[in-house]
Amino acid sequence: MPAQFCLVSAHSRIASKDIYREWSTLIYQKSADVHEVKTRVRSLKALAVVAISCASFISTDATPSLANISDNPGFSAGSYSVCNYPNSGDSTTSYGPDRNTAGITLTSSHWRCSKEGQAVSGATTVAVNQPLLMEKLDLQTPAFGSSGYQRNLVSIEWDFESDGVVDLTDNGPWNSWYLDRGHPYARGTYFSASHTWATVGTQTVSVKANYDDSTSDQVSGTVAVVEDTATAVLNRIDRPTGIPNDGAPILSGSQHLLSAARSTALSGFISKYEWDLDGDGTFETDGGASSSYTASFPSAGTKTVGVRVTSRGGSTSSATMALEVRQAPPVGEPGVSIEDGASSTNTKAVKLNLVWPDFATEARISNDGGFAASKTKTVALASSVDWNLDDSIKGVFTKVVYVRFNGSGLDTTKTYSDDVILDTNAPVIDSSSAAVSGASIVFSLKATDDITGVDKVEVSNAGNVISKPYSAKITVVPSSIGLVAFSAGVEKAASSSVRLRVSDSAGNWTSWSTVVISGSKLATVATAARPIRIKLNKSATGRAIAKFAKVKVTTGSKIAMRVSTGSVKNCKVSGSSVVGTRAGSCKLALSVTPKNGTPARRNIVLKIVK
Repeated sequence: MPAQFCLVSAHSRIASKDIYREWSTLIYQKSADVHEVKTRVRSLKALAVVAISCASFISTDATPSLANISDNPGFSAGSYSVCNYPNSGDSTTSYGPDRNTAGITLTSSHWRCSKEGQAVSGATTVAVNQPLLMEKLDLQTPAFGSSGYQRNLVSIEWDFESDGVVDLTDNGPWNSWYLDRGHPYARGTYFSASHTWATVGTQTVSVKANYDDSTSDQVSGTVAVVEDTATAVLNRIDRPTGIPNDGAPILSGSQHLLSAARSTALSGFISKYEWDLDGDGTFETDGGASSSYTASFPSAGTKTVGVRVTSRGGSTSSATMALEVRQAPPVGEPGVSIEDGASSTNTKAVKLNLVWPDFATEARISNDGGFAASKTKTVALASSVDWNLDDSIKGVFTKVVYVRFNGSGLDTTKTYSDDVILDTNAPVIDSSSAAVSGASIVFSLKATDDITGVDKVEVSNAGNVISKPYSAKITVVPSSIGLVAFSAGVEKAASSSVRLRVSDSAGNWTSWSTVVISGSKLATVATAARPIRIKLNKSATGRAIAKFAKVKVTTGSKIAMRVSTGSVKNCKVSGSSVVGTRAGSCKLALSVTPKNGTPARRNIVLKIVK
């Protein structure tokens, strides 16, 4: 049946999306009023020259060509390189992306594609196992005299190897947009597919569009699949700046960040990082997908490290670098101490304790503040270094050691020093004596040292040695040197003399001298091999006998003694003591019962002597 129709043709690009929207409501209105069209377009103040023509026609099956539509409906057959069309940016209208921007139309021979979000232009090259996204538009125009389009998509068939086998069938739904392609109702239907190829070679991609009128269009394009070549790059990263600093030295024992983040692959993706941290060429540490690794080196020296990267396509590449590791200093302020800060020493052979600045490489040590070559020695860094003091000048006891440290970035003229008194002379004992006082021995001493002063006293007896700070009066517990203060009835079974010596602060000792202990209440501690002896008609207390027998007697303990039948003629128990009545052996049973605890029992043999 007849129909009235108006066609609006833009002779210049209409910039306003409002005008574009107005066209969309006016075009193809049946019995539209020409005056109304003119009025509404002018009311939008469009900066365009618009020609309006009206015609009457009878709807037929014929499809007149539309002016300014340069692309054929559907897409033409042919063989092209995939991604042969530049991937320019999309403009946007109220109807969605405007695919008419130069370089965007994907109809006919035009393809648009990207590799992981990165646009591809020109010949299509993709790495093994790298996904390639291929995009196209199906362009259709309305069928005149009806409300539909020429034809509609039913399915898309993709053959990624052109072997005649459909690898992917896409049945929609798809997104469509109105396109400003010379006709405001031109429709572009977008479809796409992504694929990866596992082998190297030239692949032909074929795509077939099937329509609801039983027709189809097909087009193909070529893809060059190449090795996913990788290039390894290795850096050492400074903390906290995050900047590569490969050539700078590092300290032993500290954590250092190795990075292969600048490594590349054709596909843009590294799947695995492996590390060689001991320089033997074997990548023993699997870092997985992490491009960095934190390493530490316990010793100084040049260390070779390496990384091997594997691309997604399986290609590998390795890189190595040399690290200069310098010995980390001990904890503390940089400097030198003689014998851990001792104030004096009795020998010129000493130990120097060094703490060096970070990144030092060696130490220069001298007995001369001017670092004369004859008195200076360069040594490797160590926390303790052997050194000889200069003792060539007699009468000068204070010795000074000077140290400087070498190393890039250091002030090698900065001097550290320490001093010590070198005293090789022993003190002198002017007088000494000892006497029993109650349950103790009191030593009276007078010793002198003109350089470092008298420091300690040692007393020795029967292999027992005790040490005391020097004093004019020194009190010693007899048992500490193998003696016991006893009652008068107990025979003094050992010598009444002991040995004594003194030292100065530098550690010089006098020779041992003998000191006689005055008084008669001393005896050696009893042993099982030597019986306790009691003089005839004299007594020994139970507490003394228990002490000889090494039985502990505490406050409140009860002591019981019983003479055996065979010894009643030689000794007897009288109160809390044992009395010798005749020369000979005295067998005695001793029991010590503490206030709270289990009794301790001993069988003891006493010797009664005249």
